[in-house]
Amino acid sequence: MTSEAQGAKLELQERKKALVIDDNEDALMLEKILFEEVGFEVLEAKDASSGIAIARTDKPDVVVMDMRLPDMGGIEAAKILRQDKETGCIPIVFVTGSVMPGEIRDLELAAISNSALISKPINTLTFAKDVTDFINVKRMLDLTAKRAIIERLRVRS
Repeated sequence: MTSEAQGAKLELQERKKALVIDDNEDALMLEKILFEEVGFEVLEAKDASSGIAIARTDKPDVVVMDMRLPDMGGIEAAKILRQDKETGCIPIVFVTGSVMPGEIRDLELAAISNSALISKPINTLTFAKDVTDFINVKRMLDLTAKRAIIERLRVRS
């Protein structure tokens, strides 16, 4: 196991679930192996519709999704996940080798809260750690926001 992978594994305090949605079998297997190496349970889907259904039933800690899927685009799938109260807060990491003008891609991603982008080809040494860091930062921001709300309520009391 690489030192980057060990670092990612150390940061996962309990076994996390990652849902990987990719129609490319090689990319799906690579991402699955990288996540399993650092202790994730990995759920798989080869199209957006299946991925949305799995996310609704299994509620993963993160969805890692290709931007181009056979049945709908990743942005469209993410919007569906965001509209559902059960999946609306799940972090989404888009993985893409798509060549899209930067401004258009940035505007589309900005419309999806709690999301990040990793370009293909992925860096196998840092991929799992990058996703883990994203989850952990999101969790810390959520805790900070909750503490601020609690503190404001205490001040008002």
